[in-house]
Formats: sequence, structure tokens, C-alpha cells
Amino acid sequence: AMKIQNQTKTQQFTCIDGGLWFNNPAWLVFDKIKNLYQCSNDSIAIVSLGTGIETLDAFPGDVSKIMAINPIIDTLMTTSSRGIDQIMLSFLSNRQYVRIQASLEKSIDLADTSQENLDLLESSATEHFKDIEDITRFLLINYDKKKENTT
Repeated sequence: AMKIQNQTKTQQFTCIDGGLWFNNPAWLVFDKIKNLYQCSNDSIAIVSLGTGIETLDAFPGDVSKIMAINPIIDTLMTTSSRGIDQIMLSFLSNRQYVRIQASLEKSIDLADTSQENLDLLESSATEHFKDIEDITRFLLINYDKKKENTT
């Protein structure tokens, strides 16, 4: 958690990573679209792009209490994202909702632009080229159908 103050330094706020609440904001987008445009589920397609997920390892036997917090937070964020996936798939078909979430070999800092991290990210992205092509094709087909119905 991070503490920040307002400009006049009269109030202090504690901020936590939003991923602990909604690590995958697809549901928020879906809800906003439904309320704003009053449209049916059939007319919505959502592509959700994750920032990658690492394999969750078991705790080592000698882990201290303070060192145990990172895997616990990672687990909370992962289960939140997977829960949203299930909710979205209950409202939209798997052809209307797709989440691309690269599996990472290890945890990386997204601000780290070292060649090693860039290579890891490129490798993970390359694994999803077919998914991206399929999604692009799906979106183009649906766009063409919508365009035909409006002319």
C-alpha cells in the first residue's frame, strides 16, 4: 500500500493495487457498455489483454512470514482474474469474450527494459500470434456484418 497526500497536505489516502479487487477489468467494461448503450449481450465482443501470468509455485518450507506475502498477493490477483473470466463467459460466448494472458517463465518487472526481459516478453507474445489472428478475423467478420445491417 502507498500513502499519498492531497495538494494542501490536509488529507492522506492509502492506495492499494486495483488488481486485488479487479485484476481483469473486462466485467467493468461489459457493465458500462450494457448500461450506456442498452444493448444485448449478442452485440458485444470483448478482447481482454492481460499483462502475463507466472506459474504460481508452492511456498518453500523455510519461507518467513514476511516473504510469504508476495505469493499470497499473486494468488489473490490470479484468482480474481480467473473469476472474472468465468463471469464473462457466463454472459458472453467464448467467441464473444477472449482473454489473452501470456504464461511467463518467471516474474518480471514491466518497467525493466533489459534485453533479457524484452526477449521473454517477445517469446510470450509470439506464442499468441494464432490467437490474435483468430480474434482479429472474428472482429472483422462481426464488423462487416454490422456494417451490412446498417446500410
